[in-house]
Amino acid sequence: MEVFKADEDMFTGIFFQDYQMKLNFASYPEVLMIDATYKLNDLRMPLYLMMIVDANGQSEIIATFLTVFETEDAITKMAEKFKSHNDNWPKKK
Repeated sequence: MEVFKADEDMFTGIFFQDYQMKLNFASYPEVLMIDATYKLNDLRMPLYLMMIVDANGQSEIIATFLTVFETEDAITKMAEKFKSHNDNWPKKK
C-alpha cells in the first residue's frame, strides 16, 4: 500500500496490492483491464480496479487505487506505481 500526497497535509490517493494480487498478475499478465466505479464508497472518489483474466476466464482483481484527482497525471502515477511493484511488467529492451 502506498499513500500519495500533494504536500504534507493534502491526501491525493492510495494504491493497494497484496501478495496474492501480485501472484495473479505474474501468472496471467497478457490482458490488463482497468475500470472505475463511484458507488462503492462514500468518499466521492472513484475506486479503480485493475484486473486480469485467468485461465478459467474469470476476472481477478490485481490492484486497486483511489484518487482525488481524475487527471491524466494522477492516473499515470498510479499506473507507474503498479509497474514498479510488479517485477514481471514488460521492460523495454
